Amino acid sequence: MTALAHLAPMEDDLFYSRHDPNDVRFSDIVLRHPEACPDSQVVILGCPRDEGVRRNGGRAGSRFAPNEICGTLCRYAVSEAHQYLKLNTLKRRRRATSPSTA
Repeated sequence: MTALAHLAPMEDDLFYSRHDPNDVRFSDIVLRHPEACPDSQVVILGCPRDEGVRRNGGRAGSRFAPNEICGTLCRYAVSEAHQYLKLNTLKRRRRATSPSTA
């Protein structure tokens, strides 16, 4: 099994676009699928988990951070120099819960 098998695209509703070639947004340049990783220059990988925070006595909620970060970044305009950057946003797939741990 390859590392790509553990990755999933971010949810489509996080990506914002004005569909205006004169107002290119971050979400307009993002490649959204694990298969595009080998061609990507930059990959933003989210790991939506609270486990580490809980183990360190912190407040749960960090699992929401990847979606919040991606949703915010997607609204930013990009410069002409960055419009051809091969960028990918992915998240780690959730592990299937086995009956013995459910």
